[in-house]
Amino acid sequence: MKTLRRNISTRMQTSPWIILGSTLILLIVVIVFAFQNAHREKQYMSKILSTKGAALIRAVEAGARAGMMESNTAGERHDCYRRAAKVSGARAKRCIAEGNR
Repeated sequence: MKTLRRNISTRMQTSPWIILGSTLILLIVVIVFAFQNAHREKQYMSKILSTKGAALIRAVEAGARAGMMESNTAGERHDCYRRAAKVSGARAKRCIAEGNR
């Protein structure tokens, strides 16, 4: 029995330097991967936010252009309807037809 215990205890011993070295190497690998991932995530987030910001700016500009165009044509239509109310017949129809173009 003593020989069995002796063989087991000698096989299971590991140098503390090997444990410390492998822990240090693993720690370095984890830190390097963490920094690379953080840098990659920062670039990705910057790209996504700039794309979404540009889309939002384009949407606001398009809405402003449409609103300006609509207000301009609405004013012209209002003038046309007012003039059509003063006159009757073919001139009124022509004015309304021109305003709807």
